[in-house]
Amino acid sequence: MPDFHHVSVSDFVVLREDEGAVIDVERLLASAREVERQLEGRTDRVLVDARGAQKAYTFADAYRIAQAFKDAPGHRSGHIAILGDYEQDFEKAQALQYYYREAGVDARAFLDYDEAVTWLTGEHRGPVEPGPAAPGL
Repeated sequence: MPDFHHVSVSDFVVLREDEGAVIDVERLLASAREVERQLEGRTDRVLVDARGAQKAYTFADAYRIAQAFKDAPGHRSGHIAILGDYEQDFEKAQALQYYYREAGVDARAFLDYDEAVTWLTGEHRGPVEPGPAAPGL
């Protein structure tokens, strides 16, 4: 299982991917399981910082991961901010946002760290609603 960098902040937990890390379907699943673990015990807010990581998973993989998260025993609600960058397939982070929201999880993709933190800490956060159609579908 991959190691994650955990940064505990008073209001949320940050899971940081290494710069240049390759996020394939196995890594994406491990990340989803770690997010679920954090939501079960420590917090209801998680920021997944994948800036600089290479997204090697498909849109179909992202859908399966979100469904597995929804169907997991003890599924808990929470807020997940996915921080990405344009250079490394941001549209895949947007697809994760869409699929998580379809699964009933309050998730949102961001390019800006400060905007993600503002959203995670409760400012400007509304009810979970399905987003627009996922890119590339």
